[in-house]
Amino acid sequence: LVLRRTGLSQTNATFRDNARDYLNLARNELTGDDVKWWWMRKTTTLTTTASTRLYALATDFQSPIAFRHTTDDTPMIIRDTQWIDRVDPDRDQTGDPRVVAFTQYLGSLTAWEVELHPIPDTSSETITYDYERFVADWTSTDDATELNTFFPLNVQTCIIHDAAAYYQEEKGDDDSALLSRTRHEISRRALLGVNANLSGGNIQRTGRRDRPFGMRDPFQPADSSLS
Repeated sequence: LVLRRTGLSQTNATFRDNARDYLNLARNELTGDDVKWWWMRKTTTLTTTASTRLYALATDFQSPIAFRHTTDDTPMIIRDTQWIDRVDPDRDQTGDPRVVAFTQYLGSLTAWEVELHPIPDTSSETITYDYERFVADWTSTDDATELNTFFPLNVQTCIIHDAAAYYQEEKGDDDSALLSRTRHEISRRALLGVNANLSGGNIQRTGRRDRPFGMRDPFQPADSSLS
C-alpha cells in the first residue's frame, strides 16, 4: 500500500526496501511514544524452580505493566535490586516470591532477566506478567506476511499513512505528503479515542468541553439542575 500511494512499482526491490524502512520508522515512532497502547499489551507466564532466583522473560518484552503470583492469587511488587540488597544482602531468604526486580538484559537470549524475592522454595508455581511488547524491524522475509499478524486494522492504517508521507517527502511530492500526514493524524486521534475507551477513560471522569480530539463525555447539565 505504501508503494501504491507513492505511485512506485511494487516489483522493484529497492522501492520495496525503502518502503519497508519507512514502515519500520513509522511503527517505531507510534509504538515508542508515551501512550500506553492497548494493542501493544501481552500476557504470559513463567514457572518457578525451587532455589532459583533469576528468570528470563519473553523475548518480545519491552516494559512491565504488572506481575502477580497466580498460584498464590496475589499481586507482586516491582522493586529494584538495591531494595533486595538492603533486605537480603546474601540472598538466602526463601519462600513465596512477592517482589520482582529487573537485573540485566541478556544479549545471548535477547531477553530481560528478573530476580524473584524471596527465592522460590517450591517448583512449578505460576507467575503471570503483563507487559508491553517489542516488535522487531520488518525485513524482506516479512513482505508476504499480513500486517494483521502484528497489529489491528486501525493501527495498520495509521502506520501506512505515516510511512507513505515519509516516502512522498523523499520524492519531493510535498502535496501528497501533506495529505498523508493529515490522514495519519486523523488515524492517530482515532486510536487515542479507542485507547481511552478500552482503558475505561470514557467513564472514569467527565471531560471538559474543550478537551482535545473530541474525547469528552456528552453530559451537559440543564439550567438550574444543580440548585
